[in-house]
Amino acid sequence: MAVRVMLQVTELLTALVDWISIALVLEDGGPLLQLLLEMLSSSTDVTVQLAAVECLLAFTNRKVAIRT
Repeated sequence: MAVRVMLQVTELLTALVDWISIALVLEDGGPLLQLLLEMLSSSTDVTVQLAAVECLLAFTNRKVAIRT
């Protein structure tokens, strides 16, 4: 059940990358960033880890695109 919820969260965040401000991801200690990093580091489920990586890459790619 928890794995399913984590996958849904990462799918939602990845889908909303264009709508979520980078500042929102990083502000107030970066709760969204911390959530993704926690999913990446503590999950034993590879599917969850890959979903978290995909979401982090989407944010990273967006940030790079904004700068160029």
